[in-house]
Amino acid sequence: IEKSEQRFVFEKVPCRPVPSLFRHFSAPVTWHYPYQRDDLIFLMKHDKDGFNRWDAGQKLAESILLEMIAGDISDLDSSLIGAYHSLLTDASLDRAMVAQMLVLPTETYLSQQVDLIDPDRIHETIEKAKNTVGIRLEKELLYVYHANDIDAPYDLSVESKAGRKLRNICLGYLVAMEKEEHIDLARSQYQSANNMTDKLAAFTVLAHSKNKPARDEAISDFYETYRTNQLLVNIWFSVQASSPLEGTLDRVKGFLSHDAFDEKSPNDIRSVVGTFAANAIYFHDKGSHGYGFVADYIIKLHQANPQIAARLVTPFAQWERYDNTRQTLMKRELERILNTEGLTTSVFEQVSKCLKISYTPD
Repeated sequence: IEKSEQRFVFEKVPCRPVPSLFRHFSAPVTWHYPYQRDDLIFLMKHDKDGFNRWDAGQKLAESILLEMIAGDISDLDSSLIGAYHSLLTDASLDRAMVAQMLVLPTETYLSQQVDLIDPDRIHETIEKAKNTVGIRLEKELLYVYHANDIDAPYDLSVESKAGRKLRNICLGYLVAMEKEEHIDLARSQYQSANNMTDKLAAFTVLAHSKNKPARDEAISDFYETYRTNQLLVNIWFSVQASSPLEGTLDRVKGFLSHDAFDEKSPNDIRSVVGTFAANAIYFHDKGSHGYGFVADYIIKLHQANPQIAARLVTPFAQWERYDNTRQTLMKRELERILNTEGLTTSVFEQVSKCLKISYTPD
């Protein structure tokens, strides 16, 4: 393609083709093609280019999830279940690719595809999708999970990494069902894991589970086991700060006075406050004061660490893309930050950009 508009004609094509475009991610461009769902399923199953095969799966999942978010359909379309079934039952496929293709689009990504962001609706849709995949493909997920449960010493080979990733993706779907036997599966993996990849995967699903005994046990054990390793303690903070469960903001507030939290450490701040600000459910919860909590911390931090404080403003940047109530709440907090006496330049600049106020550096 060398011009802004070109036409190519292919003759004697025996049937309607399904184009595989920009293979190998060959051009960093945004493009659109009116694929039908059957086209995307065909590419998922038959495209010889791994990237486009994954991309077709993401486009298929995205289109279905966006319809659910908009209320056009109420349940996960059977076409996606069928596509995932094919992935799980085809032993000839590369396990790393299968693992990537089984990952649903994130809440952050989906929020960028809608005009008006409804974080509650987006979260509920993804949770429903995960639960539906677990219920409809429980047998297949369990089979693949156990098939990749290799009783061998830990190694860093590509094959072993792929097996671990696929196994942990399956575990996530299974635990999303909140069945006791799948919670026990995660417990067993957590306790017997000989590597941090499997340990963290099991810890995360347990820490986000509604099963309180299993959740509390995992959270307590992880901290007691790794309390002398600050990197892992920060992961412990982050997993809880990103939790979809009620009471998350209260736990995050408690972390600020935790013995392992150093208010002068950028990594500690990012793992607690930064992670919470990326938690769409509770940062944007109209009744839990998430906006005020982050704004308070920015005001507290701006003199000691203006760079980190400025970065914490970022979650407010798209305030105009939310409903009127959330817009009002976010704008109020941005204005409160802006009116802080002696506000540092970097924070002032970020808030000014959010509010679209003309800013001229001294």
